Amino acid sequence: MRSRTIELALWSLTLLALGVTGALWRRALSPHVAAAATVWPVPPVSPIPSVDSLTILTSRIVDRDAFRLDRKPAAVAYRTSGDSAVSAAPPSPPKPVLSLVGIVGGPPWAALVNGIPAHDGSVLVHARDTAGGLRVTRVSADGVTISGLDTVWHLTTKQN
Repeated sequence: MRSRTIELALWSLTLLALGVTGALWRRALSPHVAAAATVWPVPPVSPIPSVDSLTILTSRIVDRDAFRLDRKPAAVAYRTSGDSAVSAAPPSPPKPVLSLVGIVGGPPWAALVNGIPAHDGSVLVHARDTAGGLRVTRVSADGVTISGLDTVWHLTTKQN
């Protein structure tokens, strides 16, 4: 008996849902008349402002400082790059003038290089060596590549 009651209740809910769906569908398909568009009147043209009123408006904008959160001018004055009070960055040290004296040996190659900082005369370097803050990245039979101080030097032997 209990299952018969549940079945009867479910069928009743199904019929009720179908009835509500049909009513909503019919309502959605019925033609609607759109309301007339609301048109506001055009505001009158304002007269050209006088020079005095432009001065007042400009001073209001500057005094309120629209681009700051507290709407007040900054406590520190803005300085341009031409001001003498602003110190310039210290000049970078001069880059050394390197020259390749010669290539020594066979694989693995070594190079004799002049001009390495903190060294007098020629310095014998191999690949992956560091001398005077400069790193030797490659040594071949044709030349040597040295990097450091934001520069890469590709030094080659003289070709006759």
